[in-house]
Amino acid sequence: MSEQILQQILEELKDIKREQQEMKKHVAEIPFIKQALIETLEITRNLESSQRAFESKVAADYRSHDISIKMLAERQFKLEVEFEAIKNR
Repeated sequence: MSEQILQQILEELKDIKREQQEMKKHVAEIPFIKQALIETLEITRNLESSQRAFESKVAADYRSHDISIKMLAERQFKLEVEFEAIKNR
């Protein structure tokens, strides 16, 4: 083989070696990426749980306020009827 062909093969081998080193660096990062994903998943689950608890409390408060408003409206109506009856005597 000629010197030029051997040099070309050597350069290609060097390129392959550089690519291999790059791949090793990326593969070495996989455990850190996996850990970050696990932590993100845990945070997301906690947020979802908190959101459900918050929504449940808001719904309970809404029902409670709705009942109170209906009771007040009923009482106001009764008072208006009594007031009209007294006024018309």
